[in-house]
Amino acid sequence: MDDLIVELAMAIREHTRGFDVVARYDGSMFVSVLPHTDLEKAQCYAEKILDDVAATTFSDPSFPTEARMSAGITTCRNGVAYGAEFVLGEAMRGLLQAMARKDIRIVAKDLDQDITP
Repeated sequence: MDDLIVELAMAIREHTRGFDVVARYDGSMFVSVLPHTDLEKAQCYAEKILDDVAATTFSDPSFPTEARMSAGITTCRNGVAYGAEFVLGEAMRGLLQAMARKDIRIVAKDLDQDITP
C-alpha cells in the first residue's frame, strides 16, 4: 500500500501547478485545491493522475498490477459562499459515489450550477 501511495503522490506532484494546494487527507486519500480551475479542467487533472497510477506496475508480486482509483470533484467560483467544510463534504460525497460504482472513476459537480447554498 505504501508503494501505491508514493506513486499517487508522484503523479499528483507531476500534474500540480505551483500555487495549487495538495495534502494527504486520510490514509490513502489526497485533497487538491485548484484555484481558478473550472470543472472541465479539474476533471482533466484527475483523469491524468488516475491514468498515471493505473498504468503503474509494481515490482512486488504481492501488489496488484493494476490499481483502481476514484475521484470526487467539486468546483465553485465563490468558495466563501459555501464554506470549506461544505465544499469538502460535497467532494467526499462524489468520491464515495465513484468508489461504489464500477463503471465510473470520477464524480464531479459544479456547486454554482447544482446546489444553492
